[in-house]
Order: sequence, then C-alpha cells, then structure tokens
Amino acid sequence: MLVEFWAPWCTQCGPMANVVERLADELPEDVRVLKLNVEEHGDAAREHGVRSLPSLLYFEGGAAKARIVGFKRLPLVLQELRPHL
Repeated sequence: MLVEFWAPWCTQCGPMANVVERLADELPEDVRVLKLNVEEHGDAAREHGVRSLPSLLYFEGGAAKARIVGFKRLPLVLQELRPHL
C-alpha cells in the first residue's frame, strides 16, 4: 500500500497529487494507493512520524518500507520505490 499524506493548504501537495495519479498506473496491480488528509487524520500522520508534506509512505506487511518526503517528479519516485516493490 502506498499512502500519500497531504493537506489542502500544502502548496506542493497539488503537484504531488498529479505525480501520484500517474504513479498509480506504473505500480503493480496489487499495490493500493490511498490519500490521507492530515487535517482529518492527524493521529495517523503522527503515528507514522509524518512531519512534512507531502509525504509518501510505502507499506508492506503493516510496516513502512519506504518514505518519500516533498515534491519529487515521477521518475525519481519510481526509482526510490522500485527496490521495495
């Protein structure tokens, strides 16, 4: 599962949302992609140590295996995630 932590006031979250939409097409079919608004789910953000937005966390077996913080273009996001997929 890939979770995008975002907030409406975050200026980099809009562009990153576009990357995540394209990223969903590049990931294996068994990887779910979720968006989590930290204003509505602050406890989940704190639980996973999210301190900067946007943040992408890749979970496998209930544990975070990869963390990508800040806006990054699609090729770089894929490069960082590939070892974990």
